[in-house]
Amino acid sequence: MPEILTNKDNFLKFGFCVVRNLFDDEEIEKYRREINEICKKKGTRNATDLYNYRNIWDYLINDRLLSILRNLLGANIYYLHDMSIVNSNLTKPNIYSWHRDNPCRITGKGPDWDKNEPYNVVSTITYLTPNKDTGSGISVIPFSH
Repeated sequence: MPEILTNKDNFLKFGFCVVRNLFDDEEIEKYRREINEICKKKGTRNATDLYNYRNIWDYLINDRLLSILRNLLGANIYYLHDMSIVNSNLTKPNIYSWHRDNPCRITGKGPDWDKNEPYNVVSTITYLTPNKDTGSGISVIPFSH
């Protein structure tokens, strides 16, 4: 059962939440195996088009995750399939990438920068390999999203 490490008020205030145990061990192994196979077939460590693989759809559109998002944002959830999978078996550990999630992609422009509007863009990140094995993790700057 997923463990949400924040409530809606904290999510809206700080701009992030952590969900532990979204997937059970069997699901994690299944998704890791499927993603590894896709990456091998494509000859790449990054898969940016997993939505084209029907056998991984239950990972991409997970009912438990969507329920959590609906609780945080409301009933209307729009899925944008701009995604990237980094296969940790094929990458160097400790590669960092900082970014800000915003739909307009122009700093200071668009509705997501309007302080009178609630920021309602959510990026989800799932780790299928323990950070002790990859040497990586996530760092979030509170209030930055």
